Amino acid sequence: MSQETPENKGRHLSSLVFANRRFVSSGALVICLALKWALGGRSTFPLWAIGAAIVVFGLLFRVYSAAYLCGRHIVTKIEAEELCVSGPFAHVRNPLYIGNFIIGVGCVLAFNEWYGYAAFGLEFGLMYSVIIPYEERFLSGKFGQAYDDYKAATSRFFPRLKAYPKRTETTPLFGKAALGEKFHALVLAAAFALLFFLFVR
Repeated sequence: MSQETPENKGRHLSSLVFANRRFVSSGALVICLALKWALGGRSTFPLWAIGAAIVVFGLLFRVYSAAYLCGRHIVTKIEAEELCVSGPFAHVRNPLYIGNFIIGVGCVLAFNEWYGYAAFGLEFGLMYSVIIPYEERFLSGKFGQAYDDYKAATSRFFPRLKAYPKRTETTPLFGKAALGEKFHALVLAAAFALLFFLFVR
């Protein structure tokens, strides 16, 4: 019987994290809320309101980005019918994850606890250090030189003002993208409602 290699184990871990990425983030949020309740934490209305506004902006940015993927962004198995290099993807490789970062900043600001910042930094750093290389290996293997050229001209997280010169025109599907964000929107709405009624003073 052949033994599983470390490389294959790494692929399985990356696949597992990718498939459950939204539940990892939601779980971290639930744990932090439970901890805040157990420790008797507090927040303020200004922090809650500013955090909520930042979260809404992050969600809208995710919708804007996902529209250029034709709304095909909530998947549990890595796939890509074509290489998306239009819209925000012409300036940065992971605009959806930038949206997640913005949402996380809004959450921890409203949460108003030091361990919230620590949990967010740990969760975001560990999860995307696994997911992003996994996606990049897949895209490089599927699209070859086309992806390698795109990767060389764009950054993972820091948008460049100059758009990718080989970008293609894609019609964004905002309605489909918005529907794909229902899970995120509901979880965040519930979390902010709990924050407001239980912790805002």
